[in-house]
Amino acid sequence: MGKGMNWIRKLWDKISYETVIFIVLQFQFLTGRALDLQSWSSAWCAMDYSMGMGSRFLIGSIYRLFYGDYLFETVAYKYVGIGIMLTITVLSIALGQLIRKALISSLADRNAILGTVVIYVAAPFSIAYVWNEQNLGRLDVYMLLVVMLAVLAALWIHNVYVKMVMYTLLGVIGLAIHQGFAFLYYPVIVILMCYDVFRENKVHIRSLIAAVISGLINVAVAVWFQFFSSVNFETPEEMIAFLQQRTDLDISEYAI
Repeated sequence: MGKGMNWIRKLWDKISYETVIFIVLQFQFLTGRALDLQSWSSAWCAMDYSMGMGSRFLIGSIYRLFYGDYLFETVAYKYVGIGIMLTITVLSIALGQLIRKALISSLADRNAILGTVVIYVAAPFSIAYVWNEQNLGRLDVYMLLVVMLAVLAALWIHNVYVKMVMYTLLGVIGLAIHQGFAFLYYPVIVILMCYDVFRENKVHIRSLIAAVISGLINVAVAVWFQFFSSVNFETPEEMIAFLQQRTDLDISEYAI
């Protein structure tokens, strides 16, 4: 009995912060989520690469692996919920890990990190904004997931070059989710790369070269998505008519 309690205590010590944050955010989601997807953003749930090669088609393509040829609104709502819960999980792990880093830092750093985490979790501008009535169904939740995975890579991976490869891949995935990732979320990855380049108050040339290469790759992908991607339709009306044949989601012309 004693060994079992010790094992439980050790396990709790390893996951306590992450678990508490997860419970708080999960409670906020379950009690405060909107009951309907927004028509101006939910259209992307039904779009995939069969409609063209461009940004914003990745999530819909993943959805289609599971729902087949027709997407019902109730199914899309469940997929969005699963995506949010996955992001909550990764976010909770990332914030918990930051707290653990803070506890072994200086008092000033510790207070700053702990205060930031508490304010973020409690504030209305936290991840909670992605499930309110104005935003449920937006692709932002997946872009936030990508950024949190980058933070975990920074915390868990020690080899700088492996981290740079991860940052590059995550950047490409983020841009494939939405080209707006370049301006809204990619700067976080840039900051993580800068930390490796300038760690210990020195410029690490090899890390700098790897970071520049990573950045150039993501810039090239962003430029391609913004200026050279395309869809297989001549007009927005033609695309809307096609979508209405494969989903009962309320499709807004402003989403196209």
